[in-house]
Amino acid sequence: MDSNAARAAILEGTAPTGLRVEGNLNLVGCLDLVSLPDNLDVAGSLHLNSCAGLSVLPAGLRVGIYLDLTGCTGLKGLSRDLNVGGNINMSYCLGLASLPAGFQVKGSLSMAHCAQLTQLPAGLRTARHLNLTRCTGLERLPADLVVDRNLDLTHCTSLRKLPAALTVGGGLYLNNCKRLIELPDGLHVHRSLDLTGCSRLTALPHGLRVDGDLDLTGCAQLRELPADLQVGGRLAMDGVTGLRP
Repeated sequence: MDSNAARAAILEGTAPTGLRVEGNLNLVGCLDLVSLPDNLDVAGSLHLNSCAGLSVLPAGLRVGIYLDLTGCTGLKGLSRDLNVGGNINMSYCLGLASLPAGFQVKGSLSMAHCAQLTQLPAGLRTARHLNLTRCTGLERLPADLVVDRNLDLTHCTSLRKLPAALTVGGGLYLNNCKRLIELPDGLHVHRSLDLTGCSRLTALPHGLRVDGDLDLTGCAQLRELPADLQVGGRLAMDGVTGLRP
């Protein structure tokens, strides 16, 4: 079915189970939308931005390229069999508290401003970037988390530690993680590491290696740097005044 006919059928409540949509499906701002047909298959991208009445996604949902759920404030969870060929954006899904166990993303995953999110499932992996900016309820990360590109934890103000085996293939951004008290020994950041405003951090871990820039601006309680610290780019330490000689 073409996208216009599929949109009309979904909004009228006549869409059949297993509906196949050729191309993209745009349902942006459909405030009265409360459900989608099971086994919906969208060959292109599915845009559900600001569909505030949608609380669950259908079983068997398949999206070929991109799934945009930005501002779906009523969404409570995702189906275990969700299959998306590329990026997923769930920013501002204010009611989302968890993801299915073993959730895998073939592109980037953005969950910025998902304030109800307190933890992530074991086995989570993203093939590109993971954006958790302002997930202020997030208290910990899974021990086996793998992010192939950048991991952005900016303003995750409940986060205290990172897992010892964390794997990040790009940059690591921890700006204003004000409760962060330590980083794991042997941490290797393949691009830049931003610790701006991590005001409770008193020391950096042994074996820390940063291939790009390291920004420690505003880490006012930092008392020492490890002797084996390696930084491939610029080291910024504005406001770091308590280092021991």
